[in-house]
Amino acid sequence: MATAPSVSYSMTVRLEVPASGTAVSQLTTA
Repeated sequence: MATAPSVSYSMTVRLEVPASGTAVSQLTTA
């Protein structure tokens, strides 16, 4: 039962990390 939440959580992190990293880089460049 703990496998499903872990997979969905990891997928969410993979989607959020690159997005936040791009936002931070844009703010730093600006």
